[in-house]
Amino acid sequence: MSLTEILGWMATFLFTVCFIPQIVKTIKTKTVKGLSFLLLLLSFFANIIALAYATRIQQPPLQIKYALALVLLFICIILYIRIIKSEHAKKNRHGLVVWLTGLSGSGKTTLAHAVKNCLEADGKRVIVLDGDAVRETVHRKLGFSREDIRENNLGIARLAKEKKEEVEIVLVPVISPYREDREAVKHIIGSDFAEVYVRCPLEKCMERDTKGLYAKAVAGEIDSMIGYSPTNPYEPPTSPDLLIDTAVQNQNDAVTSLYVFIKSHL
Repeated sequence: MSLTEILGWMATFLFTVCFIPQIVKTIKTKTVKGLSFLLLLLSFFANIIALAYATRIQQPPLQIKYALALVLLFICIILYIRIIKSEHAKKNRHGLVVWLTGLSGSGKTTLAHAVKNCLEADGKRVIVLDGDAVRETVHRKLGFSREDIRENNLGIARLAKEKKEEVEIVLVPVISPYREDREAVKHIIGSDFAEVYVRCPLEKCMERDTKGLYAKAVAGEIDSMIGYSPTNPYEPPTSPDLLIDTAVQNQNDAVTSLYVFIKSHL
């Protein structure tokens, strides 16, 4: 048996015995773990030599066999490279932090949880860092002075930055009334930050008053209520990445707008 025949049979053996089970596993799991790229290349070139030999001795059955093996190996090599690139991209991908800012009662938290449900239905890993919940559990010693609000916002930003390494999307509904603080938040989080302004007129927010805060402000029980008190106005974003007006859009439209926006940034 000549050297070329030996190489041909080795190529056939490697492909049928070693690679076929691994190829099936690779397609199912979309991972190349256990599949040797070097052996794929060796088998590919061995089949080229075998095909050349089969062509020289004019053996059509062997030519067909080696030609088919080459086509399949070529597809496997391309698949291997694509999966490697995909795995590399996933390792270097960070989660998106969506910062929903707006007046109390504008619908930020309701919108965040509704979009979370939609994204999770798509198989995405999502968490909601509710500004009020974080304040009550982590920053309970902070008050509502401008300095405390800033410290609370920056603390949430640092927590969001940590969480974005664990999940694909971090939704942060928080009033965050001051432009300067939101710029600082953006600086902490970096390029994975998206600012969404959930706009709603103060009058509409006061009508909703889901937490009873405006009623307390009117009764004088809360001083310097953000957006209500003349001494503590809400500073709306000048150029948000997305604007959602909950006084104009119904909930389904608002959810769809945010959902489409997030999907386009993943």
